[in-house]
This record gives sequence, C-alpha cells and structure tokens, in this order.
Amino acid sequence: MLTIQVQSNIIRLLCNQNKVKLVELFYLASVSKQIRNTVKKCVGRRFKLRFNPFTESIQDYRLHIDNPLCLFDQVHRIVSSTKYQKECHIATNIEYVESNLEWFHSSFINSIESIQTEDEHGDAHQWFNLMFNQPRHIKLSRKEEGEGGGEGLLLPNLQKLEIYPFNYKPDHISQFLQQAIRNSKKETKEEDSSTITCLDISPEYFQHLKQLIIHTGTSITVNRKEMVIKVLESCKELERLEIILNEQMKPMEYIAPFEAIPKTITSLAITFGGQFYNPRDIPYNLLPKTLTTLQLPDEYLGQKCINYLSSSQVTKIESPIRLDDETINLTSTKLTNIVVDIGYHHFVNLKDKLPTTIKKLKLMYPTPSKDIITNCHLPSLTSLVLVHSSNRSGFTGNFSWDEMTDLVKTNPLVRKIRLSIFSSIYTKFDDLTSDEIHPLLHFIGKIGSKFQRLIIESIKPTFHSSLNDIYLDYLKDKNHSKNNNNNNNNNSPPPTLQLIQKEHLSIFINTNNYNIII
Repeated sequence: MLTIQVQSNIIRLLCNQNKVKLVELFYLASVSKQIRNTVKKCVGRRFKLRFNPFTESIQDYRLHIDNPLCLFDQVHRIVSSTKYQKECHIATNIEYVESNLEWFHSSFINSIESIQTEDEHGDAHQWFNLMFNQPRHIKLSRKEEGEGGGEGLLLPNLQKLEIYPFNYKPDHISQFLQQAIRNSKKETKEEDSSTITCLDISPEYFQHLKQLIIHTGTSITVNRKEMVIKVLESCKELERLEIILNEQMKPMEYIAPFEAIPKTITSLAITFGGQFYNPRDIPYNLLPKTLTTLQLPDEYLGQKCINYLSSSQVTKIESPIRLDDETINLTSTKLTNIVVDIGYHHFVNLKDKLPTTIKKLKLMYPTPSKDIITNCHLPSLTSLVLVHSSNRSGFTGNFSWDEMTDLVKTNPLVRKIRLSIFSSIYTKFDDLTSDEIHPLLHFIGKIGSKFQRLIIESIKPTFHSSLNDIYLDYLKDKNHSKNNNNNNNNNSPPPTLQLIQKEHLSIFINTNNYNIII
C-alpha cells in the first residue's frame, strides 16, 4: 500500500501531464476524499475555468463553485461571445452582481487572469464597467486579509486583456481616454464624437498586464489613434501584444501607434481585418529589437521585413512564410522556428533559402518532392513537421520512406518528425510494405539513437492498420535477431521502439529517449 505522500506525488505528476483530460481527473477525484483534495489543489493550475456573462448564469456558477465536491474554487477567465446563444443572461447577471458587489469583488474576480471584452451587445459596457469602473483598491474583510482590516487590489491576478475600446456610446468614455482626447493636438473638424468611445478602464489595469489584444476599430479617426497610443503607453510590463488593424490605414498612419509599442514585449502579432491593405507598408524599423516571436499578416516577406529580421533577435515566426523560387532567402536571419508554405510551387529549391539556425521546421506543401528537405543544410534541426492537405492542389505522388530515413541519418540532432496527410491521393499509402519502412524503424529504434518520436497522422484507417502489421513484423524481426544473439551467449536488450495508435495517429516512440504518456 502506497503512503499518502507517495499517492499525492503521483497525482500531482499526473495532473501536470498535458495529455490527461479533465474528465479523467474527475473520475480520479471520486475515489476518496483525500485524493479529491489533492486533485483539487492541482486541477486549477492546468485547467482554467471560464465564464461567459452573456450565455451563462453567474448565480449558477456561484452555487457550483461553493459546492464542496466541485474541483474548481475560482473562475480564471472571462470570455465574451454572443454567437449561437439560446438565452442571454447578461441582464440578470448585472442585476445579481449589483446586489452582491462585495462577493463579486472579493471572491469572484480576485482570481481572474484573463478578460475578453465585447463590442456588439448593448449591455456589454455595463457588465465590464462593474469590473473596471471601480476603485482599484478595495476594502478587505478580516477573513480575506488574514488579520485586521486593509485594502487589496481589484483584479490583482489580471494578466491578459482583449479590448474593443472604440465601439460604445460617448457617455461611456472613460475619464482616462477623455483626457487623452483633450491632450491631442491632432483633432480635426471631421472627427465625429459619436464614434469616439471606450470602456472605463483606468491606466492602472494596463500597467501590470503581460498580454494585450487590442482592436483598433472599423473607421479611421485621429482620436482613436490617440487612444491606442495612450493604452500602449500605459503598459509597463507587457510581454505579448496582438494588434488587429481593422482600418484602411495609410502608411503614415502606422507610425504613431507603432512608435508607442512597449519596449518590454518579446512577442508581437499583427493582423489586418480589412480587405484593403498593404502589409508591406508596416514600419518594421519601429519594432522593438528585443522581439523574439513575430506573427505577420502577409505570407510573403519583403526586403524591409528581412532587414528587420536580420538585425533583431526574432527566432520564431508563428505565421506561415510563403517561399518560392523568387522569394528572398532567410539565410541572414537568426530564425530557429518557422512554418514554410511551399504553396503550388512544389518543385521549389529550399537549399539556399533557410538559415542553418533552424531547429523546428513545419513544411506545408501540396505533394512530396524528392530532396525537398534532404538537400538543405540544417545542422541544428531537431523537429520536423510535414503537412499535406488535398485542398491545396490535386497533385499525386509517391512518398519516399527512403528519403525520410536519409533525413534522420544525415541530421543527427533530429528528435521528432510528424507527418500529417489529410488526403488520400498518395498511391503508396495504400500498399505499404515492410521493406519500405523497416529501415527507418530500425534506425530510429536502435540503441544509442537520440530519436524520440515519429508521428504519422492520416484520415485513412487502412493506412494505420498497415502500419500496425508492419510494426508486428518489425518485432518478429527483432526477436529473431535477439534469439540468434542469445545462442551466441550475447545478451540483447528488448526492443525499444513502441507503437501507440489512437484516433488518426500512429506514434512510434523510442522509449529510451521519451516517456510514454497515454
């Protein structure tokens, strides 16, 4: 019988595994009161309870959380979506909160980490101002503070905020943003005051944010631009910024907002929501040189972007990069993690386009092409993802398992390969043979290999059945070799390569280098 301490440690390790589903933890928690208490301490760290004030009842949430059998004791995220709603709860939620403000401030929102505001519903501003249009310092009870009276911060754990600051009526403009308007020296007569709106959010709430998503609005006004600038200037500890430019902005109109981007950020995502724009007009020279992660609105990188990447610390581009024979190469950059979209140029030569610093590469292409990767010099490559989708083109082709084997042999640092095939056009995927894939399995499963996982994703069940049969043949071959070694008085270790199949995945794992978690 395991001691309580050992059981608790096992449960904590289990709860921290990303592949464990919440429903499985609920089953585990039902075993005993002791185990339930241990699970409850861990579950909130991995699974963040969210609340939608438009579609869910806050009173029901309170009853649920207050139940001693509930594994959650706090709400962590406020989301806002009015789509597909059968019943709107926002009015009753506002009424309930106004009648229970002390509980709302001290118990409900004191653990909120993320808030997504909403820009369309008529009562949205009233709900969110219940959180933001309050003194940041609130009175704590003796029980909350521990001993004696005192003050605490409203929303002390707020880390992430998404705002649509400019789609409310003028009478709901915050004093903070009204002052920004008064201080603006660029106001013009064409400004329509009925479009200048925002939630009542004090600058204090922006000072300690780690992530900010800001929507700039649907029309161009000088005052709105000034508001965006004031919001960005209020962020003192921001690490990630996502800015959605929904306007048809001229190149000169990018400058002021981009100059206000906090120098503390390391991750930036730029998105255009409108139909008319030229993302190559982005003033890359104004972006902080401290950025390490970048998401761009355009698949084609211009020379200005390449120049910035070459002089910055950016190592990861989250958005796909379109490469073809005419694309400027990336060899002067420090990129280590990218997604490359070959598009319809399936004969493109990547040899002189990718930097040798690449560690993680995701390649999206319409059909396998001989030597598309093996002819590249990627000495730092550790992870490769190959993705094909039939909606990209109608090309057919034969996948080369020999090429995959050569790739692993010539790139000794490769630890993971994922092959995702969302099409049935590959002729040789229907008639796999052991001779084709055995050399690859023997190499990645051998003693001393550093390889960890080969993940193959396919929508065809027959393909996974073939892989299972091939794996059984592989085991027979290994056992035969083992018996021969035993006859020669040599001890041979058991096979280290394991196959796990679930849903649309077949995963070959070298158990010497990677722990199996089902």
